[in-house]
Amino acid sequence: MGYWALQANPSRYRILQAALDVDEVPWTANQYADQVQVGDKVLIWLSGPNSGGYALGEVTARATQMPEDPRFASYWVGAGSDDDVKAMPRLRVRFTRRMYLYPLLRSRCKQDPVLSQMHIMRQAAGTIFKITNEEWARVQEIVEARGKAWKREETLLALGLYFDLQAGAASTRDVAVQRLARLLNRSTGDVEARLDVFRQLDSGATAASGVGVDVRPIWDELGARPEEAPLAREIEAKLLEGGGLESVRDASEGQRGKDEVRLAQRSDPAFARERFEQLLKDEAVRRACLAFLADSIQQAHSYGAARWGVTLRLSKKIHLNVGRFLAFGIYDGEVWVGLHKEELSEQDRVLLNGTWEDPFIGYNDITACRFPASRLAEMRPRIENAHRRFLKIAAESAKQTPYFKSHSPGVITYLRKTLERPSLPDPAYVEDGSGPGTPRPSIHDHLRARGLHFPSELVTTYLLSLKTKPFVILSGISGTGKTKLAQAVAEWAGSEGEELRRHEFISVRPDWLDGKEVLGFYNVLTEQYAPRPFLNLLLRAHRDPHKPHFVILDEMNLARVEHYFADLLSVTESRTLREGKLRQESLHLHDRPRCLPLAPPEARKEPARCTSCQATSEEVAACPLHFDGVQMVPPKLGVPANVYITGTVNIDETTHMFSPKVLDRGNVIEFNEVDLRGYGKDAKPGGFALRDGQIDLGATTVARQDNFLGAPDEVRNTLAALNDLLAESNLHFGYRVANEIALYVQLATAHVGPDAVDVALDLQVLQKVLPKLHGSKQKLLEPLWRVLLFTLFGKDLGVAYGDADFQKFEQALRKNEPVVPPGGGAASPAVMPRSAAKLARMLRMLRSQGFVSFIE
Repeated sequence: MGYWALQANPSRYRILQAALDVDEVPWTANQYADQVQVGDKVLIWLSGPNSGGYALGEVTARATQMPEDPRFASYWVGAGSDDDVKAMPRLRVRFTRRMYLYPLLRSRCKQDPVLSQMHIMRQAAGTIFKITNEEWARVQEIVEARGKAWKREETLLALGLYFDLQAGAASTRDVAVQRLARLLNRSTGDVEARLDVFRQLDSGATAASGVGVDVRPIWDELGARPEEAPLAREIEAKLLEGGGLESVRDASEGQRGKDEVRLAQRSDPAFARERFEQLLKDEAVRRACLAFLADSIQQAHSYGAARWGVTLRLSKKIHLNVGRFLAFGIYDGEVWVGLHKEELSEQDRVLLNGTWEDPFIGYNDITACRFPASRLAEMRPRIENAHRRFLKIAAESAKQTPYFKSHSPGVITYLRKTLERPSLPDPAYVEDGSGPGTPRPSIHDHLRARGLHFPSELVTTYLLSLKTKPFVILSGISGTGKTKLAQAVAEWAGSEGEELRRHEFISVRPDWLDGKEVLGFYNVLTEQYAPRPFLNLLLRAHRDPHKPHFVILDEMNLARVEHYFADLLSVTESRTLREGKLRQESLHLHDRPRCLPLAPPEARKEPARCTSCQATSEEVAACPLHFDGVQMVPPKLGVPANVYITGTVNIDETTHMFSPKVLDRGNVIEFNEVDLRGYGKDAKPGGFALRDGQIDLGATTVARQDNFLGAPDEVRNTLAALNDLLAESNLHFGYRVANEIALYVQLATAHVGPDAVDVALDLQVLQKVLPKLHGSKQKLLEPLWRVLLFTLFGKDLGVAYGDADFQKFEQALRKNEPVVPPGGGAASPAVMPRSAAKLARMLRMLRSQGFVSFIE
């Protein structure tokens, strides 16, 4: 038996109309006419904008030279040309399954590893294409997976037929019923049963009778309005154009309101609040749904900042779209939740019985359910893991969700205010201020457009480090681009082109002795507060809490960091997460009993809330301490979670070294490699790089114990073994560092890929553990040697330091070659090559100078 795809061009032949009217059609066989046999199975494929498979069938007669059957000439557009109807080899094909509602669209086949290889996918010109046994089995698997539940549109079609039959508009009942059965791919008995339900409802059957439980809402809505019968004909006409139910629903949305909710409404949080309150009338239920939606947004955002969007639908629906999929929907008293089957227990499946929606074509492992919104709080613990895994798969289906043009920023603003979650992100295509429809370029494209060419690994680890903890030190020789990279990232994240700048470039001076140069001070002579640029940015960040703000401290070690920056470091280290909210200590700014105006006023913009007492804008306007929209300086101020601090560092006779407690609080990234041969050329693609060049920098989080405990076993075991080794020399690290390393690895897995764990762990040992190692040869020779062996071979070999072994390792690392263990054995690549290379440099310096520090 053979398998074939038969392709029809809808601009020349109305195959979908023909399949609706008859059960068997002739088919022109220009190719493979002598190979197609009776009994072969076929997939009827439509070309054009809605291309895909719309029916299955089988060959009932081999190709025979004959003119077009006059009964089918009318299906040719324009009655067909002479070439269309002349004698040609023609097969006979009988339809065995019609897929008007759920076609096997080309766009979905592209995502399937088997169907994407079909001949018709790779070479679309022609009318007959071979299908392999494996491909046909996959087609069968997908089309058989469709559920049996009636969709709203199917019920509307049946209701339209009932109205037509009542009005005598249908010529012959049997023909009309058979036609609808073909359209829906159901038996005539199924259609008759549905018509009988409408007859009983029309005769006055009450809800207590149990008749038509699933169709009663539609009957109550439209049963008294036979004039709605044309709606069914509109649905049928749309199905015959191709595209399936999705195109019908999109057209229905447009018919009711000319496409989407107007832009002004999409951006209005008051409109979003009104819509949520209409759909979810109970406040407790509504709040549970809002929390679930916000958590889903946060999770989807971690997989890609442009891969999701929230849409207010005109039909009074709210959709969270992730990738190409609907991930979470809110309807009138109901919710729709995408799930991964493997994460559901048998008991969970039983509880969800009766709520399943049709599966996703081409995706066997994911499904969805729809149930009363009042059950979400109860079901959430059971379905949460299944939903998170669904979000990951959905995010991987598109680098940018195709629904970005209908994103509704007002929903995000409403969620931030209602749930008190100011850090809830915007998608990347909104974050740069361009609004929906203008996606932000990738960071690599942004850098390239500005003539900057950094290795992708360097850019990626800088962004992941900022996201893990918003304090990063860029160390290296002068002129390697440390400051340029920090400025470019701030610009890319949207800090330019707004009324209030979202970044400050601050040159550190050698005479900075305390925090006054950073935070300003109260001048007792003028009775005014004298601000500094850093404080101004903190106040701006409080006004705009969901957008990132950047501080670049240039040459930050010209003064002692412990002196002028101690307060900032202490406050940021006091951060904790409680019930999803960031808690922290506050900076002490002055001892006055009230807020103080800045002198001179930096901007005349009304803040949304007072930074001191969190009064609303209306309350602020009535406050005697607030005048002309001038920002006030409160006695105490927290450091917003959307402030990112980067310090650039050079080491020479004019600078100061960092203490371990400063290095312990951030990531240290080195800029010491200079490649003059490759200067000005793009870095090689691939490797450790952001999957789509995007990452959210709206607000940071706090690394917690959960991050470490949830890390892969290899990460936890490696960190534990390394810490045990360092503890023998009292050089070990604490829980905070372990939590932050685990969070970095988690972010790398989400934004780079699941294979990034080893590289991420290597980079974190390099950036978080090694920077604190400094001292004399007597103190560090053995610890550095043992850590070097650990990074080379993944364990403490217990071998004493030897010059010959060290030189052998150093040479292999320099040439990027496999390393032979001390005493001989099979050579193997270094387990942590980046950390090992740095340790080798430190050991070389220690041997020659008798003292070493990480920052050179």
